[in-house]
Amino acid sequence: MPQERTRLYSGPGLLVEKVLHAAASPADSILAVRPTYEVASTRYVTSTDSAAEFWVGDQCTLLDPITALCLPAGLRYQTVPLGLETRISWVVSARSPGVHTLPPAGAWLLTPFAVWQSHLHWSHLHWQSLSRISTCSPNPDLTTQQLLRGALTCATPTAAAWALRPLRPASPVVRRARRYLATAELASPCRLRDVAQAAHCNPFHLAHAFTQQTGISVYAYRQRLRLAHAIARLHHPNTSLAQLADELGYSSQSHMGSVFKQALGITPAHARAKLAHA
Repeated sequence: MPQERTRLYSGPGLLVEKVLHAAASPADSILAVRPTYEVASTRYVTSTDSAAEFWVGDQCTLLDPITALCLPAGLRYQTVPLGLETRISWVVSARSPGVHTLPPAGAWLLTPFAVWQSHLHWSHLHWQSLSRISTCSPNPDLTTQQLLRGALTCATPTAAAWALRPLRPASPVVRRARRYLATAELASPCRLRDVAQAAHCNPFHLAHAFTQQTGISVYAYRQRLRLAHAIARLHHPNTSLAQLADELGYSSQSHMGSVFKQALGITPAHARAKLAHA
């Protein structure tokens, strides 16, 4: 797929890029043969408000707005976008294959707080790159490493808020369920039996398998996705908060505000202001 890469930060240890993936055509979505890529150096990848499947041989991992992938150097993979819209991802690459500056290889489930802090950090690097101001303090190499590895090294009481939960290899049932959740319309009701039908299993089995493999329930997973989409759309100042709440299926703007306050400790308006002045 055509890509447009914007370099946000280039330092001695890390390279941070914003990658715009061109919208797929209907013909692209049914192609059997896709290009194979190889990871040049250890890489950390997150998505903003879209999803794609990463295939390594016959093993598939889903990248959605609440999942991070840490890819080891030399890994050969293929990607399959889920949906036809333009996708944005953030890619952090280690400068040297032998330097372990990123989290261990694997798939990681992000908490709402980790999603929020990631957006705030990417925004800071974005505005810094536009202003072309080089700063030595804080060191972007160090702050980016702290952002990505904080959950694994932090010993403070807030460590749980940062937690990057390692995802177990997904069974076909859970993979289908996560794919359905990642592509379902957030403004529409989503019942467990709907997800189970898409996953081709009964609701009881899905609920048990999903929690066992992701660490959270199907309902909690969908709520995290909704909040991640809300955070991503705060970057667009022309969308009112009331409209945003309606588009994402919150019962009201105040309901969305309560969710933000409980999960992130700030209101949507405050979050938007912080992103605009990161």
